[in-house]
Amino acid sequence: MAYFGACTGAGVASGTTSNNDPSFLFWHAYTCPDTGTQHLSMLESMVNSNGATAIDIRLGIYNSAGTALLAQTGVIRLATSSTDTWQGEAVSVDLVGGTDYILAWTVKTGTGAFTDHADETRSDGSYKGTDYTAGLPASLPAPDGTYVMYPIRAYVEAAGGAVDSNFIFSRW
Repeated sequence: MAYFGACTGAGVASGTTSNNDPSFLFWHAYTCPDTGTQHLSMLESMVNSNGATAIDIRLGIYNSAGTALLAQTGVIRLATSSTDTWQGEAVSVDLVGGTDYILAWTVKTGTGAFTDHADETRSDGSYKGTDYTAGLPASLPAPDGTYVMYPIRAYVEAAGGAVDSNFIFSRW
């Protein structure tokens, strides 16, 4: 098992810059680890609701050009908390190790999500006032700047590999 995204290979969130944004879409390209077919089974973000309720996010993965949405989570309702935790959902798609993929993060308009672990790698896009929590677009819009990326991680393992029975995920 391995992780890629705004995290270490062991899945630990990277970066320490605080971030707080409502109704944005962030994305950045990251390289899938290893070689050959790698099965993506989970997308998660290190995030908190700052004690608020009804904060929704959605995560997705695109090809390296941002022209094809390969998989996305459903709406993820954040736990009511002011402490960052990994929150996400299962997905299922086969990737190619050593290939770049774009990981995307969006939050419901007018709510806002928080993190104390914003990635030091800058993202490629931010769209004010656009709510993609109902579903990410088939292709990413053109970037409008470079912004701090929320921590997002993708869990992959060699296709056909054994499932780690200790790996537990939650949907809030």
